[in-house]
Amino acid sequence: MQCKYKPIKTYNLERIFSNCKFLQYCKDSAETLSENMWFSMISLLAQLKDSEILIHELSAPHPKYSVKETEYKIKRAKLFGKPQSCSYISKQYPFVCKECRYSREKGENNDGQK
Repeated sequence: MQCKYKPIKTYNLERIFSNCKFLQYCKDSAETLSENMWFSMISLLAQLKDSEILIHELSAPHPKYSVKETEYKIKRAKLFGKPQSCSYISKQYPFVCKECRYSREKGENNDGQK
């Protein structure tokens, strides 16, 4: 499989977190985050240039945190070449994204359904 990874080089991390209910939730709930949510978070952040340290910092509070497993997930996310979409994440985790204005702008109701 050919790597499609092309990092986003310029970004405002504070703005990304303040505008994304899902990333806020992942940061605030890091100790109890499910593996699926953890990978969704990684899929979003791995596309940002030099985000590996941030991903490790966000992952470390979980009791099952492993440097090796985190590196594997980052590599997997980069290999995919694009993040999971806002639409996909809001459908998977409607309890997190129901108040997100971006989810609503995409025509989804509070249950994450169109």
